[in-house]
Amino acid sequence: MDRVVETFGPDTIEQSMRASALHGQIVLLITRSPGKAVIDISGEGRASSLATIRYVFVGRRASFEAMNGAITVSRLRPVIDRVFAFEEAGDAFHYFMQGQLFGKVIIQGPTA
Repeated sequence: MDRVVETFGPDTIEQSMRASALHGQIVLLITRSPGKAVIDISGEGRASSLATIRYVFVGRRASFEAMNGAITVSRLRPVIDRVFAFEEAGDAFHYFMQGQLFGKVIIQGPTA
């Protein structure tokens, strides 16, 4: 894999290293909690992919659930500027890069 999102840290980092492509990237999600997790990777694990590890700090699950509850109760909805079909993805990116939008630009997934 070119990019692996690692959510369990010390317990599964070796698996993520093995799953990563040569010079891949591992995105390691870290909570901002009082405990300090030590990530220990064996030499064999490091040599298997030569991956770059990027740390992304996230909040606590309870805060995330509270935010989602508030969004549901207040019925917040994103502002959608324009919707493109999957086949028009190139046009969607071009439209987005022009910077004349107000809201989200959506690319609908392919239909089965």
